[in-house]
Amino acid sequence: MIEGGDIVAPSAIPFSDKSPMPRELKTDEVERIVELFAEGAKRTVEACFDTIEIHGAHGYLLHQFLSPASNQRTDKYGDHVLFAKEVIEAVKSEMPSSMPLIMRVSAVEYNGQGYSFEDILKHCQTFIDAGVDMCMLDHSLLQAE
Repeated sequence: MIEGGDIVAPSAIPFSDKSPMPRELKTDEVERIVELFAEGAKRTVEACFDTIEIHGAHGYLLHQFLSPASNQRTDKYGDHVLFAKEVIEAVKSEMPSSMPLIMRVSAVEYNGQGYSFEDILKHCQTFIDAGVDMCMLDHSLLQAE
């Protein structure tokens, strides 16, 4: 959700027939969310944590942007890895170079429209190139009921 309590997503596509229709995020809202990740990283460093993990699995917003099933945008964020790359770069900009950054992603999506294991391996290499120290593949099931 974003200001006002809207249910938002990369595209206006509900998770299932039983799910509410989300509102597609505007480009400037996505850019603001990237800034919010950076602000969160700054607070994390100030609080003396020693590691940061970005959660991009289990249907959370980063995962939704990675997924062709939920991200059918036609703007720059239709590039499924761009949002995650921007978040990584923003978070890294607030971290000391000695602090590890972990990216958690769902290993596969269990529907015909999602990404494959091979896709996420390529994405993980992109994330490592963008500054992630470890890409953690989560194997939990993500299925519509």
